[in-house]
Amino acid sequence: MSLADVDLPDEFYPAHLSIALIDAVFRPRLGAGVVTVLERYCSRSGITRLRTEQWKTPPPDAQEPLRTLVRHHEELGMEAMAREIYLPSGHPDPAASRDAEAVLDAACALRGIGVEVLQDVARLGSDEIEYALRTRAGTSESSARRFLMYTADDDFVRGDLPVRRFVAHALGVQAVSAVRARKLVRGAAHELIVSPRFLDCRIWMFGASEAGTIPPPEPSSEK
Repeated sequence: MSLADVDLPDEFYPAHLSIALIDAVFRPRLGAGVVTVLERYCSRSGITRLRTEQWKTPPPDAQEPLRTLVRHHEELGMEAMAREIYLPSGHPDPAASRDAEAVLDAACALRGIGVEVLQDVARLGSDEIEYALRTRAGTSESSARRFLMYTADDDFVRGDLPVRRFVAHALGVQAVSAVRARKLVRGAAHELIVSPRFLDCRIWMFGASEAGTIPPPEPSSEK
């Protein structure tokens, strides 16, 4: 894992929760092409994609609440949203319709637990956010994880399987708990003088790649 570039990509600094959610759902399929989708959505909503200041979350009254994203779906309808907003190529694509539905389902699930703006993610915490996305909306694990990486603060470390697997391998042990993995990654980040969220992201990306294929840790009851 290289730490040569210690800056997080632009997508980690969304100006609005709706931008983070669309990005998290569509990026696995579209890659960098998701930017076209996001810019098209921003044009319709009259908002900017990224924060003016990376390290400063915009105040709630300067953000587009998730209810606006839901309203766009209700006003246009799912097919029109997929065709006019979510298709980077402009050609029919059944996958775009499925992703459009996934965005709406996730937005409704988040609103169901009181999430409208970026500050609400920190208020509730990553566990409750992920639980709502996975159980209420059927959001994939990778999309839920990506959404949390985009919207959490810079102390964020998830401690999920790829991170625990990496930490266990580094320690030469069979398994570590999520609690211990989070603590060790944060400690390592401070030693390296990078944000924990940056190091968490790089470990997760490494773990999700072929290069990061390490036998999964056995279940651990460690606290």
